[in-house]
Amino acid sequence: MARLPQYRSKLTPEQIAEGMTRALKNAERLAEDAESLLRAGRVPSAVALAILSIEESGKVTILRQMVTACEEKEWAELWKAYRSHTKKNTLWIFGDLVQCGAKTLDELRPLVDSDSDHPDILDQLKQLSIYADCFKDAKWSSPAELDLEALAPYLVKMAQIFGRSKTVVTEEVQLWQKHLLPVKGAPMDTQKVAVAAWFQEMKLLGLSEASAEEVGAFLGQYDASTQA
Repeated sequence: MARLPQYRSKLTPEQIAEGMTRALKNAERLAEDAESLLRAGRVPSAVALAILSIEESGKVTILRQMVTACEEKEWAELWKAYRSHTKKNTLWIFGDLVQCGAKTLDELRPLVDSDSDHPDILDQLKQLSIYADCFKDAKWSSPAELDLEALAPYLVKMAQIFGRSKTVVTEEVQLWQKHLLPVKGAPMDTQKVAVAAWFQEMKLLGLSEASAEEVGAFLGQYDASTQA
């Protein structure tokens, strides 16, 4: 069977919406399989599938960035990120951050901290959960020997949270482009105003159930209800 050529060019809003929908649907499937394996006591396999699910749902963030991509170089970088494991698995520490009190966008910044090693840690854990390997001083590792009893339920839960299937409609992507493209590269406060406006128009069109108060709180006490 010939190797399928991977697409690396521009996408329309409709194509991006389809990609988001497919990624979330597949993430949900993987999360369900991970939960089944966890219940069956197949812990390393459950961990591996949970991580794969987190990576799949992580594609949505990268696809959303494609909505405002303009230059060919930017498209190339985003496609590289789309196919990079560590660029898609950053959300796995979300639960820990929330447990420590994070509620706003600013408090969740560690998720995308380029200096953090948490994406590499999860990627290595995925490899250890699948393969036997040999490390320093000729020490062998095996998935069956890993102590994952405490971590496995957490990763499966994160996979379930982020892998909730939904149909992303083209209008949602077009609205993101409408509100965020004009403020691309602008200060964060300016971009927050644009995100609030996006949520508000989504709400008006029945595409979001989030209230202005909820959005405002997430954006850092920004009063989204005052924006036209």
